[in-house]
Amino acid sequence: DRVNLIGPLPDSDLHVNEYFLKLSANPVQSQLIDASFRYRDLDQTNADIGAFDAASTGDNPKEINRVGVFSWFWTATPALNVEAKFNLNDNPSGATPVTPLGYQPPFDPVNPANVGLYCPPGSSCFGGASLAINDDSFRRYEYKLTTSYLANFLGASHLVKLGANYSDNKENLKRIANGWGTISVRTSSSDCAGQDPCFRARFSPAQPSQISR
Repeated sequence: DRVNLIGPLPDSDLHVNEYFLKLSANPVQSQLIDASFRYRDLDQTNADIGAFDAASTGDNPKEINRVGVFSWFWTATPALNVEAKFNLNDNPSGATPVTPLGYQPPFDPVNPANVGLYCPPGSSCFGGASLAINDDSFRRYEYKLTTSYLANFLGASHLVKLGANYSDNKENLKRIANGWGTISVRTSSSDCAGQDPCFRARFSPAQPSQISR
């Protein structure tokens, strides 16, 4: 049984599925083709609960990892080789809150834990996770072409290589607050416009995904 300094915690279930496939072919004596693909997905419940935090503040992470490799190797002559390779990396991931609160419901000054991750003075937090959507996905396509030539000159053998590489990368980041995000109590007159104490909410606004390439 799980517990923290607040009390008992629900079980955290972790499910991992992983599959791997590899194929090799030799269509003609001078050519070799290899292809492989690995798939791994992870699902977890009741994760990311701090030692001082209520169980309701946890989340449910999910992650998928796909890795693919395709290569073609050609021995054109005993001295000349050509290799082409394609690599795929795809890693979508995210998490959903154990306690969904909606996006910015009417604020509850009597019990802020009803509308966000409420962290009063001290060490503990209550309510729900600060993010309703917490997705960070990455994808890469990589292309490689390499040519090797074994030459004899200047009285010795030399391996000459020439290659090119191109990579297409993309990251998709999306974060939107659960309720009012993280809510704290402020006692500074400058923060509260002279009405201290007051509440301060720090949240990720509803907005489109941030895409980086």
